[in-house]
Amino acid sequence: MQNKEKIILGILFFLSTIYLLYQHYTDFSWDFNAYVLNARYLFENGIYFEHYRPILMPLILGILGEYLYIIFVSLLLLYSTIKISDALKINKLYFYVLTLNIYVLINGFINGTEVLSFALLELGIAYIITNKYSGIPFGLSFLSRYNIMSLFPLIFFHKNVKKIVINFLLLFLTILPFLIYDYYTSGNAFTSIGDSYALNVHFRENVINWNVILLQLLAVGNILWVFFFLGVFSNFKIKTKEFWIMVFIFLVTLYGYIKTPVKDIRYLFNLTLPIVYFSYYGVKYIEEKFKIKRVLLFIFILNIVFVFNYEINSGRENKEVYLEAVNKINELNLSNCQIYSNGWVMVNYLGLKSKFSPREQLVNYYLERNATMLFFYHIGEPDYVSKGLAPFTNPLNIAYNNSKFVILSKGCGKIENVDKTYLYELNQTLYLTANKSISVNPCDYLFKGFLRKLFLTIC
Repeated sequence: MQNKEKIILGILFFLSTIYLLYQHYTDFSWDFNAYVLNARYLFENGIYFEHYRPILMPLILGILGEYLYIIFVSLLLLYSTIKISDALKINKLYFYVLTLNIYVLINGFINGTEVLSFALLELGIAYIITNKYSGIPFGLSFLSRYNIMSLFPLIFFHKNVKKIVINFLLLFLTILPFLIYDYYTSGNAFTSIGDSYALNVHFRENVINWNVILLQLLAVGNILWVFFFLGVFSNFKIKTKEFWIMVFIFLVTLYGYIKTPVKDIRYLFNLTLPIVYFSYYGVKYIEEKFKIKRVLLFIFILNIVFVFNYEINSGRENKEVYLEAVNKINELNLSNCQIYSNGWVMVNYLGLKSKFSPREQLVNYYLERNATMLFFYHIGEPDYVSKGLAPFTNPLNIAYNNSKFVILSKGCGKIENVDKTYLYELNQTLYLTANKSISVNPCDYLFKGFLRKLFLTIC
């Protein structure tokens, strides 16, 4: 690598990391805060824990803290970009600039795990191409985001039976401590994975809205789609191992996104790798075919324009309203009482112990048991907050009300730890509202038939 290229890569790393730190400082992210709460639970005896979230990010957060975590993952992205560029034998600077596109900068760190998982996936791909041990980075990537599991078959691209077996073994050994931890703390090795599947897939209705899908696909590729298709066209006759790896990632990620009930643009994040890979060849095709220079500079400048436009026009979640509500709860001497809130993650992050908001039928049920309700009007869920139900209009229930939030309270109930699984809480809710029950065993949702019998002893 030439000194000039090293300097430019260093500058790009510095500028992108500064922006990501600024982004975290100015935005109050629900998911990032939830991972911080999981870290506090693991390292500081916290009372809030979401089992369905993967464990790697909370572990790193517990060691480094929020801002050092962002710097570390940004550095990991640079490192993985260099490694995969070397493996692919393509220009590192081109690959890094194309990776730092508007979609990655806006969505990669706002929720915490996307770039971490992606960088580890890149390392795994680099090790497959160079025939090194890819099982460890694949396992770590899985411990960042569970949907990476669909890309495990990439290990077969090693083509050597011994290497394939060793890498699957390394993959399993990387995940094993997490499974042991889950078994030790919850009695089931698949609690977190099963909870995540139940929440995001099993109990969701898959409504396919092609307008939403197409808009999110356009956003993921943004300006790179033009270069992507040129790159696919220019590489179509070659069909190397690298070509088929990228095609596999593209198709599997897209299929998983369509099949997942929740159409969140984050679930398309792994498309970034094949999009950047083929876009590189698209850029080189234009430069060589039409003798047009500085295409990469044009893309870089355009992304800066997109980022500035986003910063000017997008609304960020402001923590001031949550701080105001927490302070009001303290003024009313309710901070040591059982609280339910539709902003429960946000207020827990700020130090106010709270459970999630109950279903409409249970609002009165919990109020009669001396629970306190804190509801923010700007949050879209639950919809009953804006309906004007009796608990909200009865002066006896209203402890405080303004244009931003309402506090309902009839007493001071005992605080409970918020560390039960999603399946447990759903079962409790169904029992109270409909006198029904569901299985709280995650294996009943993950495994069927032969696999269910196979895992019977540990499930």
